[in-house]
Amino acid sequence: MTSKNEEDVQRTLENARLARLGERMVFVAHIVTEQFRQTHAARGATDLIDAIEREGWLLGHLSESDFPVPHMTCIFRRHDW
Repeated sequence: MTSKNEEDVQRTLENARLARLGERMVFVAHIVTEQFRQTHAARGATDLIDAIEREGWLLGHLSESDFPVPHMTCIFRRHDW
């Protein structure tokens, strides 16, 4: 059985694929980060950003918020390797 977090990751990656296939130029991902935070790193977020970039996107902007839960808003631009 997969965890809710794994399902969320797979859903985000599928949305990134669909946006790319739909020839979108921008993809926005909201990444909920864990409560415990390391200095300047959110556990698991770097792996998800890397996976989205492998789908053909390049991270252009990232903002963080702690309200109502810790999360990042990532704006990706289409990237043709």
